[in-house]
Amino acid sequence: MGEVNDVSGTVSHEMQTAAIKATLIAAVAMLLYISLRFHDFRAGGSAIIALLHDVLIVLTAYAVFRIPVNNTFIVVLLTILGYSINATIVIFDRIRENKSAFHANQTAEKINKSISQTLARSINTSLTTFLTVGAIYVLGVPALKEFALPMMIGILAGAYSSVCISGSVWYVLLPQHEK
Repeated sequence: MGEVNDVSGTVSHEMQTAAIKATLIAAVAMLLYISLRFHDFRAGGSAIIALLHDVLIVLTAYAVFRIPVNNTFIVVLLTILGYSINATIVIFDRIRENKSAFHANQTAEKINKSISQTLARSINTSLTTFLTVGAIYVLGVPALKEFALPMMIGILAGAYSSVCISGSVWYVLLPQHEK
């Protein structure tokens, strides 16, 4: 016989509060880590802006597809944040590695070259993860589909934000004399 779960308003509110707290704590920790690692608070800020994009896309997916918000929601959000920040850090590491290959006034070229150098890696990683989660979606039970669909959307959003948003925002945040 099927099981029926009923979430009271209090539990739902507690879940929302827990999700918001977990996301904020993760974002602050990532901001500090990236800012310290790259010796630039703007790098951390641009990564957080890209992550905000990912969270909003996943939230939109939950709303559009009317996926129930439960514990899986928190797991999906935190997984996407971790996955996306990893891809962003790979790009930022390459930007730092390419620093000596470009003049100080060639920051845009350095960022573009770094993204180009990591693009195949970003696409391959996202594609293999997407296909794996896609198989879970196709072959899985409804509970797994509630996890897999927003994960697939989050993987695409994370790949896009890492490649197209994070480096661009970092560049925009730089003072004019560093561009």
